Amino acid sequence: MLNKFKYLFVAILATGLVFCLSNLGSAYEEKPASIQVVVSGLGSPLQDAEVTCGEDSSSTGKNGIATFQVRKGEHHLSASGPHGGEASKSIRVQPGEIVQVTFDLGAEALHASGGH
Repeated sequence: MLNKFKYLFVAILATGLVFCLSNLGSAYEEKPASIQVVVSGLGSPLQDAEVTCGEDSSSTGKNGIATFQVRKGEHHLSASGPHGGEASKSIRVQPGEIVQVTFDLGAEALHASGGH
């Protein structure tokens, strides 16, 4: 009878150990940083501006914003307006940090009519 309890105890202990070890890696994963890129032309948000962050790219919405989730470290950002204008910048982020980068591409990023 005592041997059955020992076997059961060892089995439960082994199961708990396997569970803990399988979750060990996720306990130390770093939270991604968030980079929010705001693109404007003379202060007005630019829709459909092309924004890149390293190898990733995205287009801005009506609010002129594109967002990227990245790992810690240095990242190169660039933006180009749908009607012209370009800008770029490199930034360094830490895990879990939220960073906002603003690019104002000037008058050349706007339609010839002056609107966006």
